[in-house]
Amino acid sequence: MCGFAGLVDPSRKLSDPLEVARRMVNVIAHRGPDDSGDWVAPHGRMAMAFRRLSIQDLSEHGHQPMQSDSGRWSICFNGEVYNFLELRKELERCGHAFRGRSDTEVILAAIEEWGVRPAIERLVGMFAIALWDSREDELTLVRDRFGVKPLYFGCPGQEATMGRGEGVGHSGQAIFFGSELKALRAAWKQAPAINTYALRLLLRYQYVVGPWTLWNGIRKLMPGHCLHYRLRTDDASLESYWSAGRVLVEGIRNPLSVTEQEAIEGLNEQIEQSIRQRIIADVPYGAFLSGGIDSAVVVATMRKYTSTRVKTFTIGSDAKDMDESNEAERMAAHLGTEHHTLRVSPTEARDTILRLGKLADEPLGDASFIPTHLVSQFARNLVTVILSGDGGDEIFAGYPQHRFASRMWPWQRLVPRRGASVLRSLFLNRSGDGLWKSLTNVGRHLGIERFSAQLDKRAAKALRVLGARDRADFMARWRNVVHNPEHFLMGENGTEPPLLVPDFPLELLGPIRTECWADIVAYLPDDIMLKVDRASMAVSLEAREPFLDHRLFEFAARIPEHMLIREGRGKWILRQILYRSAPKEFVEAPKRGFSLPAAGWVVGPLRDWAEALISEDRLRAEGFFKPDAVRAAWKNLCKPRSSDIEMPFFGMWSILSFQSWLDNWHH
Repeated sequence: MCGFAGLVDPSRKLSDPLEVARRMVNVIAHRGPDDSGDWVAPHGRMAMAFRRLSIQDLSEHGHQPMQSDSGRWSICFNGEVYNFLELRKELERCGHAFRGRSDTEVILAAIEEWGVRPAIERLVGMFAIALWDSREDELTLVRDRFGVKPLYFGCPGQEATMGRGEGVGHSGQAIFFGSELKALRAAWKQAPAINTYALRLLLRYQYVVGPWTLWNGIRKLMPGHCLHYRLRTDDASLESYWSAGRVLVEGIRNPLSVTEQEAIEGLNEQIEQSIRQRIIADVPYGAFLSGGIDSAVVVATMRKYTSTRVKTFTIGSDAKDMDESNEAERMAAHLGTEHHTLRVSPTEARDTILRLGKLADEPLGDASFIPTHLVSQFARNLVTVILSGDGGDEIFAGYPQHRFASRMWPWQRLVPRRGASVLRSLFLNRSGDGLWKSLTNVGRHLGIERFSAQLDKRAAKALRVLGARDRADFMARWRNVVHNPEHFLMGENGTEPPLLVPDFPLELLGPIRTECWADIVAYLPDDIMLKVDRASMAVSLEAREPFLDHRLFEFAARIPEHMLIREGRGKWILRQILYRSAPKEFVEAPKRGFSLPAAGWVVGPLRDWAEALISEDRLRAEGFFKPDAVRAAWKNLCKPRSSDIEMPFFGMWSILSFQSWLDNWHH
């Protein structure tokens, strides 16, 4: 696990491209504290620099940037290729010799033997790659299939030519790339302008949906994509080499024709293969363990292939309704792991929250970034590699929304749009005093507060999806955190494109798989993986996700839906695997994950921090948010038992995260 940065300067506008590349990579030194390197092309118009966290082949033979034996290819590689040993044996039979034991050297040999795309398609793993072809003067950027590893590219001032899927135009300006946004920021004396459309996305969904970022001219390379930039013609294009949507469609067309037991055995084999390859490392490793199914399956499987007790880590707090550490400790005792629990108080979390803007690199409305970072920091004292259960919910329909939203879709279409609008205005309004709010307040007075709060939230979502134009519109409405971001943002609203543009006919998927697809291609890379990558790499910890193995996913895509959701519960088939290793009460326990009571802390012990970030004077001077609307929503959130439908806590956390980020990277 590492970090890299670089640039191509077609017009020779930069006096020293190598110095710029070094400056860029130095701000992400936390991604690779063990080694560093840089390289510039002989003609001086391409340079890249690298920081290394040594995991596999700790010797100098793993040093990057690395050149191929022929001298044609130069590479910077961040991530892990888990099938590199198999590829290496095949390449040795083709006549290739290897100096060391790194997967980077195997990637270069594979590219020389098979070509760029055929080699990439054979890689199993998480990766971001910058590859320079000195014969053709061409830069290729590659991102793994699920977007586990980040990769940004672009140049300021080119916003209009950098769309979602079309070609990427250039006009002689340098193109920059790097593992984090802050690396690209270090290339310029003046920060790029804020992309106000991306800010709307952050507020609406609590993350910035790719390929956009909050800086004009800078894009995320989408998962499963390559960017090709040709220096001689100064043009670039995007290419998709893998698509989760296309895999799901193929799964619908070619489902498994096996018994339930055979499907369970087949999935178990895929999980075991994935985990066996992900515990190959020359450094200590362990696993995150919550009280949930996914991490328990990972740890239970790890036990089979390790000669020592698996080290497991979890986090807890004094908030009983959010604390899952007791369940994790019982699971660890049952599985016989060497378990470690970090219990966090508001005072202990304060330092991390105060550094939120610097740590996160990209604003995120997901407050679970805080516990993820704290437990990563805790685990780093004992291990360098950590396995997690991320991806299990998205692939195996584990979220409540997969069940609830799929049931909503058929009958919401029966409500005319005009009737839907009337219902929303009757039950919901911006001030939070709608009819439904009054009904749920009655529930609170009857002593069923938590039930009323959940009902309040689901009723709001159900009412908002009424009258959706199509499945894409339905998915976007369902995933809204702040339904009307224009109420809180300054400037023109503009036209907002769909949340997702599928590369296949959406109607081919059933309702459950449609919801899973949306989470896999947006929520997973732009929220979950961003959070895990920044939270762990900030302390030089490599996180590996066994469920995000494309071979496992391609098998899971063929599993019939009735093996995913049964009796109103998701992940049925995963539960059958865990039953073999854990008692029923563990398997059936409700999911909470790594959580801390961030809402209570922000309006309590950390209220001064929040107040400073969203003071009326500051908001007015910056010009991004409407001070009156934000301040009114904040005051409402600070009230006891607040449940603001228009601005829930995670919407406000998105604003606080943006403001904190602004302090660190926009000056």
